[in-house]
Amino acid sequence: FLRRRLRAEIGLSGVAAEHERCADHLLERGNWNQAVRHLLEAENFDRAGEVIAAHGADWITSGKLASLASLAEALPAQVLEAHPRAMAHRAEVARLRGEFDTAQSLFRRAAAALRSKGDDEGEADALHSLATIARRQGDYDAAFQYLDRAIELTKPESAVRTKCGNTRGLCFVSLGEWTAAEREFRVALQSAEERNDEHHIRLITHNLGPPAMMRRDTGEALHWLRRM
Repeated sequence: FLRRRLRAEIGLSGVAAEHERCADHLLERGNWNQAVRHLLEAENFDRAGEVIAAHGADWITSGKLASLASLAEALPAQVLEAHPRAMAHRAEVARLRGEFDTAQSLFRRAAAALRSKGDDEGEADALHSLATIARRQGDYDAAFQYLDRAIELTKPESAVRTKCGNTRGLCFVSLGEWTAAEREFRVALQSAEERNDEHHIRLITHNLGPPAMMRRDTGEALHWLRRM
């Protein structure tokens, strides 16, 4: 009733302006989820895509996958193309849900759009995600190709390089090449430590345990597991 009355009093443009004002208020407080909902109500799709592109990783880290997916899917296709990181975040949700065909399609589109924008870091991140899917599907040649290209696109201090090293190590684990896997994990761990990346430090430290166990070096394995 109150919404209908407001529309009657200030018109659709006035209601849209109020949604924009609410979005500004919420963005100042870091409430990306509700802010984007108001932007969608205001039909400011471009700004909504911009917010999802910039903060989609926060949704994923906090586990709000369904919310991110629904908001990204509400954007017109041309807006996703204009903000390919938003498309990449939607693809990541599909990957985490095990919807690999959908994820691959979206990541490939995102990588192409990011390439056209000159966003090397974003493209590399999308390629790394494609590598993780290829690894799960047992296509290690494709995984290595994606990882090699991602490394070419990034600088030495890039977080994507840390992820690529860890994923390459996991590929070697699946292939039974434990020495190569351990080498990749150690390089990735050093990269994570240089950036104080606690998440990947814990993840890679865990992954260093199995190679030591495989060569029956119990002390070394326990060292890594205790550190984790």
